[in-house]
Amino acid sequence: MSIAKSGIIIGAATLVVLFIFFWALSPGSTPAIKDEQGNVPADSIASLDKVDIGGMDQSILVRGKDVSNPVLLWLHGGPGAAQMPIARHFNGALEEHFIVVHWDQRGAGKSNPFGFEEQTMTFEQFVDDAHQMTQYLKKRFNKDKIYLVGHSWGSQMGIMLAHLYPDDYYAYVAVSQVVDDNAGAEIAYKWLMEEIKKKGNNKDR
Repeated sequence: MSIAKSGIIIGAATLVVLFIFFWALSPGSTPAIKDEQGNVPADSIASLDKVDIGGMDQSILVRGKDVSNPVLLWLHGGPGAAQMPIARHFNGALEEHFIVVHWDQRGAGKSNPFGFEEQTMTFEQFVDDAHQMTQYLKKRFNKDKIYLVGHSWGSQMGIMLAHLYPDDYYAYVAVSQVVDDNAGAEIAYKWLMEEIKKKGNNKDR
């Protein structure tokens, strides 16, 4: 690879890293929800907020066409795989029927400040944070219960929350539910090795 091409690749990678860094640090905003005529419905909500959860500020993206709709809390994967930047693109239709809350969990996205203590990223702490977030949302929107969606890593929290606090949720929806981490890794490794053997590409082993 030429020096010039290497420089371009390094430069592009640096720009991506800087974009993510400044996006995480910036207060940010989210565009208003508009109807087919381009008007902002009076009862809609579109906000990017910081909430004191688990002894630290944690960020949530809140969007919905009508604040009278039920609340849906989305638990992202990872840990650390914040979904705020892509939430509206892939799940925007949910905003028609729910107040959709995307939450950057501790250590992820906008909930990863300078001096963050990574040792606090325990499963028990994440579950407690999610429980606190649930109580906050119930109180803020005056709801008896909310809906809960857990994706991948978030599904581990989701199923535990549904088990510990069933009265907080109308329903729990799993996306790529994690059942057994170790078994999943073993299955994936076995499949990958078989695929490598089929292609006869020993350098990838």
